[in-house]
Amino acid sequence: MTSRAPVGPWVSVVACLSAIVAGTWWWRGRVYHAEQGQPAAAPWKHVQEHYPIPPELTEAQRLSPAIFEAIIAANPFSAARRLAPPSNTSAPDGGPTAVTAPPKPQFAYKGLIKFGNRQRAILEDAATRKTHFLEVGQEVAGFKVLDIAENREVLSDPQTKEELVVSIASKASP
Repeated sequence: MTSRAPVGPWVSVVACLSAIVAGTWWWRGRVYHAEQGQPAAAPWKHVQEHYPIPPELTEAQRLSPAIFEAIIAANPFSAARRLAPPSNTSAPDGGPTAVTAPPKPQFAYKGLIKFGNRQRAILEDAATRKTHFLEVGQEVAGFKVLDIAENREVLSDPQTKEELVVSIASKASP
């Protein structure tokens, strides 16, 4: 005699799935065939009443095309933005003044961190006392990192193409 597997558990699973499918079909029919209400004629009417649009802009509110050009030129994400000369290039007596270059930053090379094939230099800006963790190709204070070695780091100024070699700081220095 062969024994048959119990049919009870499979029948209950099929019944549950059938009930779920039937409920879903009924819900779908109710949602798609439901009567849609009419939208309000002016849903923002109260906003328009409280905050009217002025009919004419005053002279102080008008912006000239030169102001728009200045805003576009002042892109906060542009590297060249930091290097723009000051707009006032005349002295108080009316004569021209010499545009002085900003002082070169003083860096201290603190060490090297290696992550497998990647390496990062620990560089500290002496003026701001801010520590930077840099990879080759990144920028710090307008300088681009060209090379990182155990005892030195080579930085380059993109405008003047001048290279700055920062040697490792001694252990005795603060």
